[in-house]
Amino acid sequence: MASDVRTTLDALVTLLQGITGGDYTIDLSAAGAVRIGAPGGATTGTICWVGEPEVKSARSAELGSWSRTMTLTILVFVAASGGDAASKIYAAVDALDDVTTRLQTSTAIGAALDSGFEGFTCDGALLKQPGMAAAVITWRGWWESTSLVGT
Repeated sequence: MASDVRTTLDALVTLLQGITGGDYTIDLSAAGAVRIGAPGGATTGTICWVGEPEVKSARSAELGSWSRTMTLTILVFVAASGGDAASKIYAAVDALDDVTTRLQTSTAIGAALDSGFEGFTCDGALLKQPGMAAAVITWRGWWESTSLVGT
């Protein structure tokens, strides 16, 4: 059985792969368009990186219960239609809107009972991806777990 963290990570990837153009500006449905890990090498097309998760646990008021928070960064790189600053900003804003709109379709993702996010846009050159626009989203998921160990 997969861990709650892995289940949630896989569910996030599947959810993001549902950004298929149509109602969205970008398309992340192609094989390899959504990847787990850190960006490597130059990017020329639309790609989404789901970063390594950080998990924090804290004891809940109920004996044997824990609340857990998983935080990770989602990076989306898209090519701008023009080389000027406005084109990059518009491309990044569209990507940010597409990803956050998709994340809003389900607050319960994987093991997470609830989730939230915040994001910003920037020139891809700031993230070692010159010529690209970038959307950076910090996603957080929360869940409770119960353990009889130590009770």
